[in-house]
Amino acid sequence: MGFIKEKLRERGPKKASLKELHVGQTVNLGSDFSFEFIRLTHSTPDAMAVALKTPLGTVIHTGDFKLDPTPLDRQLAQLGKIEEYGRKGVLLLVSDSLRSEREGSSPSERIVGEAIFNEIQNTRGRVFLTMFSSDISRVQQAIDVAGALGRKVTLAGLSLEKNFNVARDLGYLAVPKEQVISNKKLKKLPVSKQLVIVSGSQGQSNSAMAKMTRGEHRAFKIGQGDTVIFSSDLIPGNEDRVLGIQEKIKEAGGKIINLEDIPEIHVSGHAYAEDLKTMMRAADAQFLVPIGGTEDSMKQYVKLARGYNYKNDQVFLLSGGEILEFYPYRDKVAARVAGQINLREISVVQG
Repeated sequence: MGFIKEKLRERGPKKASLKELHVGQTVNLGSDFSFEFIRLTHSTPDAMAVALKTPLGTVIHTGDFKLDPTPLDRQLAQLGKIEEYGRKGVLLLVSDSLRSEREGSSPSERIVGEAIFNEIQNTRGRVFLTMFSSDISRVQQAIDVAGALGRKVTLAGLSLEKNFNVARDLGYLAVPKEQVISNKKLKKLPVSKQLVIVSGSQGQSNSAMAKMTRGEHRAFKIGQGDTVIFSSDLIPGNEDRVLGIQEKIKEAGGKIINLEDIPEIHVSGHAYAEDLKTMMRAADAQFLVPIGGTEDSMKQYVKLARGYNYKNDQVFLLSGGEILEFYPYRDKVAARVAGQINLREISVVQG
């Protein structure tokens, strides 16, 4: 909600109806429909699944999730609540599928902090750390690592700075006084005392990271002796942009550390195959729909479901706008794809 309010302040509308929702809260929609919110874990705080109760059965929509065994905020996923619904009977599980092709379980966010600590501990020069600007847990770990190693932190990138301010003001970040300082103040310190958290891990042309490699940033230019840690994986389609930026950093004399060098430098906020199967077992739903992934990852989710004894007519691989209809049939509930609606894409530009 804090992120949404910030967006509304930037671009409006001036008046918007905002309703803050909490784990365990139920919202009634007339006499036949209600929502309940169930805590899950992700790379950003407050991830929740939605349990929608309908006259034909319960639908569980996971949203983006992972099953982090040691989340930084110590708020574990409420898998038991999903299991409770499963015992009562779930009609449909709508599940995140983005990392379904990866075997095992998604590692805990905590290992990233350890990897960042080890890399910075062995670095004498200035360190730049780039990540997704919404990854609040990662920002917290970077601040903690810098403090433990005697470095100060500054932020570079409008989206990162705004997200940091929102998270800190709402109490999601614990920041010691004078640990995070301005670009100008940090530049006056010895390079061995500097850590710059930068937005632009996906090679966005107007990002702070891209500007630094072109010498266009107002405060920093990456050069000889600098270390740049890419604490993120590549979103499909961004490979060329990221590789182009990394080549410029190398040409300028900087050192690159990424997933290929240190696999623990980033962990996904999305469930791997074993976690997705755990969610399938917990919900024990009659039907499945994978969402949130690439075409390949959703197809892989279908394969996982078949391996868990789901038949072809129980798993629906939907495209945008397709309608999945449920209806009573011979004392049961059946499902079918029943037409398509036209969807309109709306772009929200983030600086």
